[in-house]
Amino acid sequence: MGGSIWQWECISSAFSNMVDHIAGKGGLSLSDVAVEGRNQVSSNDILSCLNLKRGETLTQFNPHETKACLEKNPWVRSATVIRQYPQQIQIQLVEREPIAIWQYKSENKLLDREGAIIFLKDVSPYSHLMIVAGEKAPENLGVLNEALANFPDVKEHISAAIHVRGKRWDLKMNNGMIVKLPEDHIDKALNQLRKLADQNHLWERDYSVLDMRLQDQLILKPAKTEKSKQQPEKDV
Repeated sequence: MGGSIWQWECISSAFSNMVDHIAGKGGLSLSDVAVEGRNQVSSNDILSCLNLKRGETLTQFNPHETKACLEKNPWVRSATVIRQYPQQIQIQLVEREPIAIWQYKSENKLLDREGAIIFLKDVSPYSHLMIVAGEKAPENLGVLNEALANFPDVKEHISAAIHVRGKRWDLKMNNGMIVKLPEDHIDKALNQLRKLADQNHLWERDYSVLDMRLQDQLILKPAKTEKSKQQPEKDV
């Protein structure tokens, strides 16, 4: 039994060498690597995953191994690797797009649009992105991001989003105000927020909290200054 396996490996190896020899003579040596969709992944990372030198034959190249290697890169969501005969390897990358920094347990982690973590040691180059917090913030970020995409004029005023009790979001605005969103119908709440901001210059007013958790009532709490301490909360 062992002899049969040894014989097969020898035959397989000899056959592979013969094919590579014929392929090289037939002009099937690698001369080009075409990469599409690369923004964050370095050229060195791609070359390392290819593990193939210019001039070697395409028959020696294993696209499955290269695909697996590329998809271990923190920036790569998916990779397609194709041997394009006679002389080219084609690589199509779908990279992760960072949209937020997740602050959790004294650590900062970069998140993509689906809430997946982009494992980088240093996230400081992305400090301009929105901060999110809460244990279940990553898995719920996609829904919030999709809703905010329809309200860019609101999103530009958000500095942080806190996922509360695994159910809903609080938005911290650039002016310090906290907007408490309801658990459901986020789109409707954001639309109300936009109208309220447009009609009442909300981003310029001195309020600490806008509570939108109740369907039929909005509550504005003034910031606690000396003047506002005597003012009651305002129903809108």
